[in-house]
Amino acid sequence: MAKTKLSEYSAKRAFDTTPEPAPAVVERSGPLLFVVQQHSARQLHYDLRLECDGVLKSWAVPKGPSLDRSEKRLAVLVEDHPFDYASFEGVIPPKQYGAGEVIVWDCGVYSPDEDARGRRGETFFHDRAEAERRVRAGLENGKLSFLLRGSKLKGSFALVRTKETKLWLLIKHQDRFATSGEAALHDRSTLSGASVAQLKFLPVQRMPAERLVPQGKLTAMPDKLQPMQAEIGSAAFNDARWSWEPKLDGYRVLAFVDHGGVRLQSRNGLDYAATFPRLVAELREQQVDGLILDGEIVAFDAAGKPSFNVLQNRTLLKIERILRSWAGLRSFVPDHAPVVGFDPKAEGFFWLAGQGGYGIMMSPVLGRAAASLIESGQLPDDLKERGVTPADLAPGRAALREPALGTPA
Repeated sequence: MAKTKLSEYSAKRAFDTTPEPAPAVVERSGPLLFVVQQHSARQLHYDLRLECDGVLKSWAVPKGPSLDRSEKRLAVLVEDHPFDYASFEGVIPPKQYGAGEVIVWDCGVYSPDEDARGRRGETFFHDRAEAERRVRAGLENGKLSFLLRGSKLKGSFALVRTKETKLWLLIKHQDRFATSGEAALHDRSTLSGASVAQLKFLPVQRMPAERLVPQGKLTAMPDKLQPMQAEIGSAAFNDARWSWEPKLDGYRVLAFVDHGGVRLQSRNGLDYAATFPRLVAELREQQVDGLILDGEIVAFDAAGKPSFNVLQNRTLLKIERILRSWAGLRSFVPDHAPVVGFDPKAEGFFWLAGQGGYGIMMSPVLGRAAASLIESGQLPDDLKERGVTPADLAPGRAALREPALGTPA
C-alpha cells in the first residue's frame, strides 16, 4: 500500500542523506490536516498539502496562496508525501531533490465544504470518513472546495483542475476572510517563528506531525477550567525548546464558545461577556461546535501599545451603562438568582444560590449600582411580586433572612 501511494516520493529521495521523513502511510482519527510549507529551492515557492487516505496530497504553488478572491494561483500537482512530512522543517542538502530550506508556513485542519450541487456551507470536521470520501470525489471530478482553519489561511478555497491534468488553480472563495492583502507577506514559520533564510544557521527542533491536529478520544467540553499561569524562574535563559511572548497589560480570560452562547471567564470566575459584546459577537461567528480559548483581552493606546488604563477606563464606562438597569446588573451574577438582602458593611447584595442557601456576594461596584437603583425606587419584578419595598432593603435593616423577603424556610 505504501509502495503504491508513496513510490514516486521514495524514488526521488535518498533517505540516508536527506533529513526528510521516510515513506509511511498512517491511519489515524480526528479531523483532516492541511499544511503549507515555504520552500526555498531553485525558486522560492509554497507547497499546499491536504491529508487524505493516510498521505498528503500535494501541490506546488509558485506564488503562494492568496486571500484575494480575484486571484487565481497556479498549483502544480506533485507526488503524494507521507503524513510525517507535515511538520518537516529543515535544510534539504545540495544535490538532493528539492535542495534548500523548508518551513511550515501554515497548518491546521480542513474539511470539504461543498456538495455535489455546488452548495457550500456544510463541513465534516466531525466525520473523517465522509470528509475523505468527498475529497476523493472532488479531486476525481476536478474541483475540490474546502474550508481551512489555519493561523494565516482561513475560510473557503477551491482547487480547480485545468485542461492539463497536473495544472490546477487555487482560488479563494468570497467570505469574511477574503481580503486584498497578500498572505505571503507573512513569511515566518507558524511552528518555530523562523524564516527560510534563518534556517541556514538556526537549529531545527522537529515535532511529531500528529501534534499539529487534534486527536484522541472524543469527550465532552469541560465546564470549568483555570487559565494556564506563568511560573517564576530563578534566572533568564535561552533555550530553543522555549518560545517567548511579551507581557500584555489586559484581562486574562477563558472564552467558552458552544451552542449555548459565549462566556468570557476571568481568573476570578467573573463573566465579561456583557462587557465585551463585539468580541462575543465575533466569537459566535466561529465555525465550530465547541471551542475554548485561553487568552488576554487588551486595549491599545494612541501609540498602538497595550494599555491597562485604556482597557480599564473602557470597561468601567461600559459597566456604568450596563448597570443602569436591573437586567444589565444581573448579567454579572450567576444563574440570574433573585436579590434576598443587603449588607451595608460590604456594600454588596447577596443572591439566592439554592433552597436554603445563599450564594456569591456582589462586588462593591455592583452593590453600589444596585443600591442606586433601590434609592431611586426601582426594584426587580421578582421582589415586587413578593411584596418587598425599597424600605425593606435600606442599609442598616436586618433584612438578610427576614421572612418578609420570601427566603426559604
